Amino acid sequence: MSSKRIAVIASVVFLLLLTGCWNRRELGELAFVSAIGVDLVPGKDLLRVSYQIVIPSEVTSGPLGGGGGKNSPIVVYSETGSTMFEISRKVSPKVPRDMFFSHVRLVVIGESLARKGINDLFDELERSNEIRYTARVAIARGTTAENVISTLTPMEKIPANANVGKMDFSEKDWGHSLRVNYDDVINKLTTKGSEPVISGLTKQGEASGERIATLQDAKPSAYTKNGGLAMFKNGKMLRWVDGEEAAGTVWLMNKMKSTVLNVDWEGTKAAVAIKVSRSRTKVEAKWREGKPVIHVSIKEEGDIREARIPVAIEDERVIARLEQALAEETRKKVWAALHLAQKEKTDIFGFGGAVNRADPQAWDQIKDNWNEMLPSTQIDLSIEAFIRQPGMITSPHHPEQGKK
Repeated sequence: MSSKRIAVIASVVFLLLLTGCWNRRELGELAFVSAIGVDLVPGKDLLRVSYQIVIPSEVTSGPLGGGGGKNSPIVVYSETGSTMFEISRKVSPKVPRDMFFSHVRLVVIGESLARKGINDLFDELERSNEIRYTARVAIARGTTAENVISTLTPMEKIPANANVGKMDFSEKDWGHSLRVNYDDVINKLTTKGSEPVISGLTKQGEASGERIATLQDAKPSAYTKNGGLAMFKNGKMLRWVDGEEAAGTVWLMNKMKSTVLNVDWEGTKAAVAIKVSRSRTKVEAKWREGKPVIHVSIKEEGDIREARIPVAIEDERVIARLEQALAEETRKKVWAALHLAQKEKTDIFGFGGAVNRADPQAWDQIKDNWNEMLPSTQIDLSIEAFIRQPGMITSPHHPEQGKK
């Protein structure tokens, strides 16, 4: 038999062995879910789950970015039931396509459900083989998760993308919120000596935010924004953390990327604005006389961005004093967060993990009572601050007052 004939026969055999894609899903038959909102039905032990679904024809046209479409770029379908899986099936008669969850970017949990507990919720989500671990998680503050994912947003057509962007850039520029992924929450819930902290999303404005008309004004009548940090204990939300305590929390979790601190100078409050551009937090634990001691060290760098009074920035001694003032402002915020966590008896900073690394056998003896031990645990805090740049100028624009 010739080699040519053998090649032909082999090709036919291989073609017969090839199978089709038995579980294929046609693109035109899919409904892309971009966000999920989960609420607790008031007065009942039931869930209300909402699905934000992208309308492809409106994403490429419309008032938010070219074209002449006048409809919403998303549609939200909701249903009520006992479990997430049941609800995903109950909502299917409302959706003309097969819901596809691999593009979910945001999971929003209602505050009442978060206070009841989120362990069961994440059990179902983790069992799903579609939702990606990189999806963001947020808690709806002062409103429902359904309202949050139903509110249309300017600049970004898909609200899920807008809300994820707000959380990401708020963490990057302001330092009072956290970018929390789906797998971050799971890891915190399943690790002894650690509790989750999740950013909040709230809705502002009197309008419902569900109509495209809310985006046709320079000042939207309804919009969403970041709203603090949700503190958890044993899988249940305890309270909201704001202001200095929120910033201190971000610092202690080694998540501080950038923020602004105003320091006092020569009796003037908030005289100099300093942008913290780099920060690193290191947590270690040591055992002393049979008890764990937590050592927290923070090194940060900043740039001077504004001076409201004459400050001789070109003087190295002045820079040294400003560095000390910067460290003290940071210290106030970090201690505020530490005292709050000790008061609530919840280890949101993962100190238990450091204690475990220092002595695993000793940790096994105390891990079940760690939260109760936290208020009496000694914590040593050291902060080093460095000012690297004075900005584009040195002396502030106060020539008539002279330099101090």
